[in-house]
Amino acid sequence: RCVMNYKKKYKIEEINCEVCSKEIIDRISNTENVLEVLIDLDNNELTVVSSKPITDDKVYQAVEEALKSKKHNLHIGTFSNIITEEYTFDDIDCPNCAAKLERVLNNQKDIVDAQVNFITKKIYIKHHNNVEIYNLVTKVVKSVSLNAKVKKQCDCCDHEHKHEYHHTHDNNCSCSEHEHHEHKHEHHEHHHDHDHDCNCSDHNHDHKHLDKHNHKHSKTIQNIGLAISIIGFFVFIITMYLESDIIGTNYPIFIRILYVVAYLLIAYDLLIDAVNNIIHKDFFNEKTLMLLASIGALAINESIEGIMVVLLYKIGEYFQDRATEKSRNAIKDLMDLKVDKVTLKDGTEKDVKDIIVGDIITIKVGERIPLDGIVKEGSTSIDMKALTGESVPIDALEGEEILSGSINLSKVIDIEVTKTDNESTISKVMKLVEEATNHKSKSEKFITKFARIYTIIILIVALLVAIVQLAVSVDFVKVMNNTFTILVIACPCALVISIPLGYFAGIGLCSKNGILVKGGNFLEALTNVETFVFDKTGTITKGNFKVLSVNPVEGTSKEELLKIVSIAEYYSNHPIAASIKNEYGKEIELSSKASIEEFGGKGLRVTDDGVETLVGNARLLNEYKIVFSESNEIGSILYVAQNGKYLGNIVIGDELKEESTDLFKYLNKKKYNTVILTGDNEAVANDISSKLGVTKVYSKLLPQTKYNILKDIIKHKNKNVVYVGDGINDTPALKLSDIGISMGTIGSDSAKEASDIVIVNDDISKISDAITYSKFTKRIVMQNIIMCLSIKIITLIIGILGIFENLGMIFAIFADVGTCLLAIFNVMRILYFKKKNNK
Repeated sequence: RCVMNYKKKYKIEEINCEVCSKEIIDRISNTENVLEVLIDLDNNELTVVSSKPITDDKVYQAVEEALKSKKHNLHIGTFSNIITEEYTFDDIDCPNCAAKLERVLNNQKDIVDAQVNFITKKIYIKHHNNVEIYNLVTKVVKSVSLNAKVKKQCDCCDHEHKHEYHHTHDNNCSCSEHEHHEHKHEHHEHHHDHDHDCNCSDHNHDHKHLDKHNHKHSKTIQNIGLAISIIGFFVFIITMYLESDIIGTNYPIFIRILYVVAYLLIAYDLLIDAVNNIIHKDFFNEKTLMLLASIGALAINESIEGIMVVLLYKIGEYFQDRATEKSRNAIKDLMDLKVDKVTLKDGTEKDVKDIIVGDIITIKVGERIPLDGIVKEGSTSIDMKALTGESVPIDALEGEEILSGSINLSKVIDIEVTKTDNESTISKVMKLVEEATNHKSKSEKFITKFARIYTIIILIVALLVAIVQLAVSVDFVKVMNNTFTILVIACPCALVISIPLGYFAGIGLCSKNGILVKGGNFLEALTNVETFVFDKTGTITKGNFKVLSVNPVEGTSKEELLKIVSIAEYYSNHPIAASIKNEYGKEIELSSKASIEEFGGKGLRVTDDGVETLVGNARLLNEYKIVFSESNEIGSILYVAQNGKYLGNIVIGDELKEESTDLFKYLNKKKYNTVILTGDNEAVANDISSKLGVTKVYSKLLPQTKYNILKDIIKHKNKNVVYVGDGINDTPALKLSDIGISMGTIGSDSAKEASDIVIVNDDISKISDAITYSKFTKRIVMQNIIMCLSIKIITLIIGILGIFENLGMIFAIFADVGTCLLAIFNVMRILYFKKKNNK
């Protein structure tokens, strides 16, 4: 049976108090089987992670009790379980149409939030759990594009299912409801039902293959149709030439019939879509405008120009689609690291989804490592380039942890699995990269809004040009040509596609180099940073503490002092405690009567049979009025007292990461402000500060004080503030900052969940790479914006002045589809950006 966690999200409104949030988190955390509780005040979301399914009633009850204790009111009507459904779509080839689809979906009352990703061809819908949403999504998609196909991603597998309007879907088919179950989908297209287990492993490959085959078949038909259209058009041109210069005017009806056939061959699908758009009151759709311009050209007897407009548009659209697909595939190939089947040590082959923690799997030479685990037997070298961007293979020795997505290079090894498929590094990487494209940058949001008014403005310009020029000119044909030229450039597709595609490529470039960016908005925000704030332990230092010195007072031996502290720290998992126990190195006898009390940021007190032991920093001993002398040694110092008598101190040291030195050199060179927040004493803090050249360092901090200092830095900021941390206690700071960066291996799950960027292999120097990649991506995006707008404006002037007369519409086609192609090709530069140029 698959070991898994269950996650539910709730919409919770009218809560903006951090104290109440903490009370809610504490109450729900005490509920049975609950593992983690998070509240996002910015998005009014409550997330509950549990080891077993938890009912909504228990969550509601815990929230009500928390709020009553704080004298706040909550309307249960605004507190409901929000579920997310995922859909894929085909045959919406216009990015502006995809933007419109998102806008229309978000206007539906039953939908909480909708994200449409034109690049990945996916739709993410958030809605209340008591609403059936599929039919509504299908209806809206069909209103945007009559030929569009929608598929729903099954909640409990990677299976895509086709549905119809009379779709029936068992809502209990969700892995968050049952640990093992069956579900049924009606596949009306094939006229049969099939029952299958949750993993759908017997059907997944066949259906994906069938979908890919159908998509390829559909594209082949479209390409054949385009080829026939081109042939028909040239037959028409040749016949026109023969009719006028050789045959004479004996076959005018034949010529007209041939013209109609040629036009319909080229424009039939545009005509169908345009009618559908008009029925759904979408008068400013690209295809509608293109059809209107071509028909207008025909009406003024510019038949060749009328057909050329549509033909060039479709040829350009074909190349645009190919270029977009190539860009999309290039990015997807970066993360094509999943393994479907694994071999157990006994030779049995199993689906990767069926492997549980503790299973021993065998990895042969050349195979990709499917799951995270510990090398149980053997040693080898592994290639982590696809996961972390490191070109040099690293050694994996017996007992060491190894990450999924790597490739075994030299010897056969056995691995003991430590994480199941849905929790493995590679699964999380792929999920993060896929979801990242749903978080839009400011540039994307601006262009989406701009595109809505751009078309209307251009149409108004076209109308004014027609009115003014008709008032002063008698050349009706020329005026109409100018007007239709302006109509052709009215669609903002080049702008709408170039920006999200640019950030999509930027996210792909980062993921290729072991940097997981959770959205284009964070990649863009990284280009406008003034301050980097760092946690110390485990972030800029290795976190591998060791005892530097043991300093007992007279009457106490070193071994006795180590023993006392080892007993006190026995139950602690903190790295400092582990270093002391390792230094002592002997069996520890524990008393069943002992009681331990911890003081955050200070230390602990152990009481056993009337003996009180204090282990902590100077603040703890001062509070208990212990007489002692503070040490000036560099390191974390633990002072020890027993029954009010000072016994000595132990000095613990932590090593600075080599990568930290490289990063701070870069940050100092680029004139960024750098801040370190640490609970260590002033001597340790100043020592690290001098080695790294830190702008400001704060020492002797309690966790809450760190948070308050960060709040103050953000309050007085001019640009974005980045927080870098890895522990559970860093979670609030990671969430508070403009950009939170966490470590992928040593970082806690809550830190990785709260952060916006994750460094897969904990190499902190990759932050400098992330900055460079973000700036290069932003530069490409800005180039595309300037290029697209410049070409549009130049072509608009050509249309208004009629400079190239009949050729004006050809230039307009270039301004529309040609600019899209140029923008896409420019974006491809991001994918081939070389790391050696990144400084």
